[in-house]
Amino acid sequence: MGFLNKVFGIEKRSDGVLEAGAELLRAIVGNGDITAEKALEIPAFSASVDFICNTISMLPVKLYREKFADNSTEEITDDKRLFLLNDEANSIMGADAAKRAALRDMLIYGSGFLYIDQNVRGDISGLYYVKKSDVSVMSNADPIFRDFNLFVGSRGYLPWNFVILTRNSEDGVTGVGAVAEHKTLLSAMYFMMKLELVLSKTGGNKKGFLESEHKLSKEAMAELKRLWNELYANNESNMMILNNGLKYVPSASSSVEMQLNENKQTNSEQIAQIFGLSPAVLSGNCSTQEYMSAIRTAVLPIVEQFQAALNRSLLREDEKGVMYFALDTTELLKGDTLSRYQAYEIALRNNFLQLDEVRYLEDKKPIGFNFLKLGLNDVLYDAKTNTIYTPNMNALQKLDGGNFTQDEARAVMEHRKKTNWIKGAHGYFAGSYPEGGGSASGGGNSGLTNSENGGIMGVGSDEVALEYQRYGRNKETIVNKTYIEGGEYKRKFDNASDNPELNKALYDAAKTALKHRSGTVLEDMYWFDGKTGKVISKELNSTSPRLVKYSENTKQAVKSTENVVALHTHPSSMPPSIEDFNSCCSNGYKFGVVACHNGKVFKYSSKEFISLKLYEMLAERGVKDGLSEFDAQIAALNSLKRNYKIDFREVK
Repeated sequence: MGFLNKVFGIEKRSDGVLEAGAELLRAIVGNGDITAEKALEIPAFSASVDFICNTISMLPVKLYREKFADNSTEEITDDKRLFLLNDEANSIMGADAAKRAALRDMLIYGSGFLYIDQNVRGDISGLYYVKKSDVSVMSNADPIFRDFNLFVGSRGYLPWNFVILTRNSEDGVTGVGAVAEHKTLLSAMYFMMKLELVLSKTGGNKKGFLESEHKLSKEAMAELKRLWNELYANNESNMMILNNGLKYVPSASSSVEMQLNENKQTNSEQIAQIFGLSPAVLSGNCSTQEYMSAIRTAVLPIVEQFQAALNRSLLREDEKGVMYFALDTTELLKGDTLSRYQAYEIALRNNFLQLDEVRYLEDKKPIGFNFLKLGLNDVLYDAKTNTIYTPNMNALQKLDGGNFTQDEARAVMEHRKKTNWIKGAHGYFAGSYPEGGGSASGGGNSGLTNSENGGIMGVGSDEVALEYQRYGRNKETIVNKTYIEGGEYKRKFDNASDNPELNKALYDAAKTALKHRSGTVLEDMYWFDGKTGKVISKELNSTSPRLVKYSENTKQAVKSTENVVALHTHPSSMPPSIEDFNSCCSNGYKFGVVACHNGKVFKYSSKEFISLKLYEMLAERGVKDGLSEFDAQIAALNSLKRNYKIDFREVK
């Protein structure tokens, strides 16, 4: 074929018949598959994604701590994680760009990933955006207890190594993006754009063919091709005269006949609706009401997902329930402040909220105003006691007409105030408990605290331990003293290390501690200089079940000594707990030893912080598979040993 064929795909249908444009249209449009790259060429789709991602990525991330003592929240401003979330995600990428990229992947592909770079102490040093196309996800076959492995390149990771954002997810790791969910609409819009390109390349003329009553000579055919080429050029005003015997037959409708503009506008509106937006918002011509509607339907739901992902992935286990990340939407919702305050005004006026409750909802500190405002014309009816109280007259009256005795009146008028308002997840109001009545679910203080020194535990009350002592010994924790004095038990410690002095010191301490704590659920703990074998500190007076509280002397001794080795007892005769490993890591122990009450001895070490949630999940899985609690914990530790920098073994 000639030049016209190459440009417009003119085909010889029969003698004297030519068709133009088919090949050109197929070449430009391509196949019927819609990809993310093609979808982003659609203005409405790209603008919707940009509006949501840009709006959320510019919101400051704040960190709060619950203060249960005065029922308020405290904003934390000096945490390294805030710098990573608001300023620099890592040494190369800014926080705004990293958040926007992860959100963009979530909307388009269904999931977005930020890798959490942590050191062995669990401190986060960077957040790295990882492209969705670079992450492979492998899942187990269990439809309930889902488990995942993530692969980036050739290296495997676990879900908690990432901040994972998902859209329409059924498992928390994978999701369904807008491209896959609405591929028919996006394909139609994309092909319509390509059709416009075809029309512009052909000068807007219809696709068609020429029909000749007679067979054309080679010279006539060449001249016809030249004139046809000039007619379809879009940069000149050309015309073509058909000689006698030639007839033009159109094979397609014009853009007007196809209502391309109307269809394009309708499709753009539908694409905006996919994301909960309106065309007015995308064009920048929306009213305040339309803008606030877009924020509520398109932005705030994703803000909630983002906050949940941050709290799930960036908070340590001991911080969850006490601290929480929140995106500051104050400026975003400033246009709606008046509506919110008007709602508070109605609530206060009708006495179903108190002033301090309103301040609580606004993250303000209570001022101690616990009264309800009543007018002198109000009459209060108590449905429970079937009585009426008139404040203006300070009078109580029974509906049946009887009179109150003095004691009855005092009982009805008893002051019952509520204190200790409780905040739930993300700072939301979660009810209250009466003064002195204990803590509600999700709030209050159990008395068990994690020390800021890492791995150091303490309790607020000795009542439980005293109760154990008061009612006698626990038979399950009684130590066989004959066995621990024997040669078999001593030989276990001969294999504890390469230092004979240290091994003897460990054996002597284990015997002493086991005899001291036999029949109780209390623990003793010793610390040794790993080089000399000398005891540098010991805690022998704990009254807290299965916990050891570090004294100031112990803290100082551990801090000032290198190659520290720790030994403590386990009344339950279980292997080292994940808290033992994390304590070993955070305090920099050379290794630790657990002396169980049943005679077992374990040696353990750790150079990496392990998630308590991960350990519990693995242990629970073993129990569900039919293992005993002891064997399930051993299986969980062996699994972690293969993937993390921890080690343990039973010393025999």
